Amino acid sequence: MEAKFDARIQKMFDEASAKLGKPTSPDHFDLALEKLFSAPPTPQVVNTQPNIPEPKPAKPRFTIKYVYDFYMTDANPKDSTRESWKTAWTTFFAITGLNWNSDIELVNEANMMKFKFDGMRLPKFRRKYENLGMSIQEMIDECDVDDEIETIKGKTFNQWLSGLSAVCKCAVRNRQLSRDNTTGFRMSENDSDKRQPYDDDDIKSIFSHKVFKEPRESWNEYQWIPLIAFYTGMRIEEIAQLLCEDIKQKNGVWYFRISERDDAGNVCKTVKTGEDRSIPIHNILIEHGILDYYEKVKAGKKFFPDIKIYRGRSSHYFSKWWGGQRDVFNISDHRKVFHSIRHSFKDACRNAMLDEEIHDKITGHSGASVGRDYGSGHLLRILKENINKIEFPIDLPAQSSKGSGEGGEISMLGEIKGRVIDLT
Repeated sequence: MEAKFDARIQKMFDEASAKLGKPTSPDHFDLALEKLFSAPPTPQVVNTQPNIPEPKPAKPRFTIKYVYDFYMTDANPKDSTRESWKTAWTTFFAITGLNWNSDIELVNEANMMKFKFDGMRLPKFRRKYENLGMSIQEMIDECDVDDEIETIKGKTFNQWLSGLSAVCKCAVRNRQLSRDNTTGFRMSENDSDKRQPYDDDDIKSIFSHKVFKEPRESWNEYQWIPLIAFYTGMRIEEIAQLLCEDIKQKNGVWYFRISERDDAGNVCKTVKTGEDRSIPIHNILIEHGILDYYEKVKAGKKFFPDIKIYRGRSSHYFSKWWGGQRDVFNISDHRKVFHSIRHSFKDACRNAMLDEEIHDKITGHSGASVGRDYGSGHLLRILKENINKIEFPIDLPAQSSKGSGEGGEISMLGEIKGRVIDLT
């Protein structure tokens, strides 16, 4: 065994010596022994994995309160500016739902767009509505349906915008905010931001809504309120609060009676001007079945029995629904709201060459003296003849109605194409 082991050692020594070549120095055999017993070289490991950068430390997040306080310390504005900027930010919070503890990065384009779109529709004298316990959204809804509520001026909104912009620009300079998103949202300070009428394309889009495709016998306030508004110019609250007894007929003319009082003389409604007026029912409304609807509900008190009153207003829930249909109607212009129908009606009156005093009398605008010109006995007939001249591109299939026959004109004797209608 020992002889075999020695033979193997000798063989390995000879191989190591052979690799060194012929002896060239006295230590040749020492080198051979060193090579024989040295450890084999460690193989080099090649890294085949991709170079993955080390994660960067998380960017610090700053609250709106932090950057706001930082700005106040850094800029040290005067007291009046501090108060104005605070109002700007609290208004921004009320509209967007953010708060002082929100991340400053949430002052983004989406929230800035909402701030402008809703902010410009707020009432000028906001404290009055705050004292009534109304939320920001309720104030906006109120302004959307009542054209006579004065909204904030462009100058006021731009002051708010300056308050947001000053803080955000400071935050960007001090690496607290990645980008200032407050630019490009200024309001015009002239009359171009006033409410605009619906044009023909808008009207066609509105009445292509699926709600108008429902069976006529199931129509309620969602169909009748806009249709009545277009063909009478009535305010939304005037329509929503109608009583069944407000649908009247005189000398063969069906009309809406607009009044704060019911037939018993009780004050139960509101009228903007406080003045009573009578608006003949347009033949188009009769053709679409308004009198059939009246027959269905006349045993009750309210013309729209399903409407619920909120804070004294009958139009509250409908106006919220209407505002929520803006995308469905494909109407992006923020200046076009339900009250725009009243502007469209006035335009239609002018297009039909109606005297200004006539359409002022219909819409209840102050200063109309048409009653004195024509005399009260003939006024309803005159208004009926004129209101029937008004046209809109509303394409809905007509429906035969008790009051309309097949769309025929109602005569002063209550006849339609030879048929005497029941006027009781």
